[in-house]
Amino acid sequence: MAEVAAQTRTRARRERLSFPSLLLGGAHLAVLSAFALAQPLFDLFSKNAEFFAVRRSSPKEIVVFALAVTFLPPLAMLAVEALAGLASPLLRRVLHLVFVAGLTGLIAIQLVKRADRASCGRGHRGRAALPPRSAG
Repeated sequence: MAEVAAQTRTRARRERLSFPSLLLGGAHLAVLSAFALAQPLFDLFSKNAEFFAVRRSSPKEIVVFALAVTFLPPLAMLAVEALAGLASPLLRRVLHLVFVAGLTGLIAIQLVKRADRASCGRGHRGRAALPPRSAG
């Protein structure tokens, strides 16, 4: 009896250490979602503030929009993950990894686009600033 309890405790400890809890997984999704989804949308709307003016959005609507963009995507992913965890812990793990990989991929795409824009701008200026090559 004591041996079974010890094995159960060991297994539970391994589970906790080997994979994040639902709360920690939610934090992963929230942070990645903020960088992958919310920040690009906020950046886009900050450059096109007339979007809210044309719609005659109230300050309250703008705040609700910002909160929804920030919190609804990770909460939806976390809810799907939690429901999958009820069916199978392995399915929850797989879904968590899929969500993390997808959000990380979106962040990587944004970084590549920014680097490409930055290198194009610098490349042309840098070439113009170089002195002409001498013949010989």
